[in-house]
Amino acid sequence: MEMVEDKPITLVLATPAERINSKHLEVKRLEFTAKDVAAEVGDMLIEVKQSLPHGEFTKWVEGNCVFNERTAQRYIKVAEVKTTRMSDFKRCNSINEVLELGKPEDSRKNYEPKQPKPKMDKDDQRKVRKLQAVIDDPSADPNTVEACKRKLDGYKTAHGEKAVEDYLESVIEDQEEYDIIDIEPIMEAITDIIFDTRYDLKWRKAQVQDWLEKAFDGDDNGMIAELNFLKENKNDWT
Repeated sequence: MEMVEDKPITLVLATPAERINSKHLEVKRLEFTAKDVAAEVGDMLIEVKQSLPHGEFTKWVEGNCVFNERTAQRYIKVAEVKTTRMSDFKRCNSINEVLELGKPEDSRKNYEPKQPKPKMDKDDQRKVRKLQAVIDDPSADPNTVEACKRKLDGYKTAHGEKAVEDYLESVIEDQEEYDIIDIEPIMEAITDIIFDTRYDLKWRKAQVQDWLEKAFDGDDNGMIAELNFLKENKNDWT
């Protein structure tokens, strides 16, 4: 009888991105109650982040994960809470409860029940989208980005962090359902004409006013809110 030499079996390990995405889908299947799985994802993301050069983590998430950088930071926070506050972590029944730890309400033993936060109206949503767009723009001035982050934190305080995060998530999901058209060249061509002093100033103003009326579709309050937004934030772009 011929003897067959046993050969060691080599296991092909999944890449960090594949493991992270697999765990993320597991969390989604468990309807975000899987705090321990979320902590595992966070630990893996922390390991990846530490292995990358400074400033490269966001690009890595965007290029390798099925979720965005905002969700990655939430996973990392869950992992950090599990590591530093295990007893509190064990008492939590969901990921959202873990994320609530460390907020001012948790530092008071007998705090009053939370009052419901006012919902964001269309003007709030428009401003939140604008602020997040600047924050996500890699070419934006760092000081401007920090100013926008502070303003966005103000909306989270006023309307609830989860409400703002959920809204931004829904915006991203809606965008993914449509083909993205590169309108930047079109916008540049339009602005080149509007700022070209060879054309009559009154005519150029009339074009801008016409576009604003179409953009806001008769929503005077929305246009007023846009004006207020520009007045409040104009110094951030100087």
